[in-house]
Amino acid sequence: MTSSTPLPRTADELATQDTSRLARAFIDRPCPLGAQGIHIVSAGRKSKLMLCHAILRALNVRCYTVFDGDAGMEERKREGLQPNLEDKELADALRKIDGAVRRSMLDNTNLLGYLGGTPTGTPADESTREYTIFHDHLEGHLTSHWPAWVERQREMVRDGDGFAGKNAATYREAARTTTSEPPLLLQSLLQNVLALAG
Repeated sequence: MTSSTPLPRTADELATQDTSRLARAFIDRPCPLGAQGIHIVSAGRKSKLMLCHAILRALNVRCYTVFDGDAGMEERKREGLQPNLEDKELADALRKIDGAVRRSMLDNTNLLGYLGGTPTGTPADESTREYTIFHDHLEGHLTSHWPAWVERQREMVRDGDGFAGKNAATYREAARTTTSEPPLLLQSLLQNVLALAG
């Protein structure tokens, strides 16, 4: 890109890798976002969201951030531990889990403060003009708040029309073909992104 080439003035959504795949599937439901000039950029990890956001803002690109609060991370990681670990191995594993939880809480606090929210390590579900955060993670939110989508995804997998696990195409098709509306938090996310692109 030469210096005379103008930078695009699109609204970009920043998200962690998993959340971006999933969010893309749901927010594309009513209208393709690409047609609105909206592009989803995966930062890969929550700890990189601030830097990506700052770079895009410095380039005068409007952006919206979506991320998981990971409130249930510790429990999920503990459940994933092998039951036959020796004492030292168990202690090391628990220390790593504790470190990951502390880093996630610090990332939440820093990111929310940077984005103008209330800095907290364990945020609640929230959608603002600058960001959307899921208290734990998107999949958990959908399981709790959009059971028709969960059932449609399972039906697609069972019928061989979709894939189990995290799969954006299956998630997108389940969102497109389910009979009920998305939960309020996802609707708010979409409205906020579209308003930014406005």
